[in-house]
Amino acid sequence: SEDNAKDVLMGQNNVDVTYLIQYVEIPISFRMRTRDFGYIRYFIDIPEIKFGIGVKKRGNIEANSLTLEKVVFNKDINSFNVWWGLGGGLEYDISENTTLTAGLHFLQSFMDITKDKATDGTGDKEDSKGNMSGIGLRVGVMF
Repeated sequence: SEDNAKDVLMGQNNVDVTYLIQYVEIPISFRMRTRDFGYIRYFIDIPEIKFGIGVKKRGNIEANSLTLEKVVFNKDINSFNVWWGLGGGLEYDISENTTLTAGLHFLQSFMDITKDKATDGTGDKEDSKGNMSGIGLRVGVMF
């Protein structure tokens, strides 16, 4: 079965695991904006806090010359995570009630995404930590 193959590969040395996790996120931030400069306003989001619930926890495992793709990691990945970040960008008024917005945002997770369960059958805990971070481009229309 897939679980047995996953356990065998995870128990080997030099294992490369790539997680492909999808979260439903609830963002909270404080946005500061400048006054209008013609049709443009600049903004910064400080701090940006996100609460995430993992809805899809899959990944790929590579060990030696063997590869397992789209492995389910429901038992190995925490279902809840929290991120902090900073963001900034600009808003451009295209009409009285419509604004284009674009910005760059940096996010870093507070929590370890892995549950650190041993896979070799000895019961020993792994000493690993998985954090998520990233830079994102956000583009939108406000009306």
